[in-house]
Amino acid sequence: MPQGAKVLELIGNQPRTWASYEHSEPLLGKAPYLFTGSGSSYYLAQVAAAICQRLGIAAHAVPAGDIMMEPRVVLAGYATVVTISRSGQTTEAVTAARTAKQSGLTVVAATCREDGEVTTFADQILLADHADDQTVVMIRSFTSMLYQLQRALESALGLSPSLTRTVVDHAASVIARSDALKQDYLMSPPRRTYILGSGVRYGIAQEGALKMQEMAGTSALAFHTLEFRHGPWGPLSAQDMVVLLGQESLASYEASLYRDLTRRTDRIAIIASQRWYEEAQVNPTNISVVLPDNRDLWCGPLAIIPLQMAAWAWTISLGLDPDHPQNLNAVVVLDRD
Repeated sequence: MPQGAKVLELIGNQPRTWASYEHSEPLLGKAPYLFTGSGSSYYLAQVAAAICQRLGIAAHAVPAGDIMMEPRVVLAGYATVVTISRSGQTTEAVTAARTAKQSGLTVVAATCREDGEVTTFADQILLADHADDQTVVMIRSFTSMLYQLQRALESALGLSPSLTRTVVDHAASVIARSDALKQDYLMSPPRRTYILGSGVRYGIAQEGALKMQEMAGTSALAFHTLEFRHGPWGPLSAQDMVVLLGQESLASYEASLYRDLTRRTDRIAIIASQRWYEEAQVNPTNISVVLPDNRDLWCGPLAIIPLQMAAWAWTISLGLDPDHPQNLNAVVVLDRD
């Protein structure tokens, strides 16, 4: 099997997995919600919490390790803990779920493995049972667990399931465009990649940067969009690439930053809707991917795909294997003795 064949297959078949989750029970518990996980699962937690906040639901996200280290401090004031773990076996996630349960809180487990230990403490299991990647890096599992959480939120709030279903309907065009960029623009890694996103896109930015670090070992950093002018702006050069994860409601702020960026580098990718370009009065760049209009809240599973593909392409260009990244394990289990 060619290097990276498994990860490339996972990127391409994500929509098929999402489509298998036609129905979801409402998200259990009550606000305030605390979403938690480790690594990619923590970034997923950030996206889920940001969606809740946009919908008027009190929610935050913390790394599961913070709950393990300072449970009384971190859990104070929350009613429901949503623990996210692909394997259900990660030490920090299991400890977070156990501690939350012992503290009398409602516990929801979002996972790909029904037999994972984290489920033994859960009042509700959101199971993405077709999504386990069987690879070290999280690809399909990340987007599928996010898709499941979005469906559970829709169901809990009585929202139309067509909101999240949009990502399935538009996935083919996003994957095709991402694949074209892989061929035409992304085979040569930049010196450094900066990925910018705010609100529901900040967790996506962090996950994209992590994929580039995990697979290719390249320098990739995520920032809240307007934070980029505070410090990171200094070392930016024409050798670097900036990815802007645009949102329609934030277009005026993001467009101002984009215009400043064009004076420093011409390697700028924009992942946003067509309406974003109209609101921002910006023309699409050569490295751009268009998302559905009026769906910023629900398009996280689509927005990460171009970043997954870029990470894959750069890894291949460096002669490395995305299927077998260096010095990483699929599950982190800590010895606490």
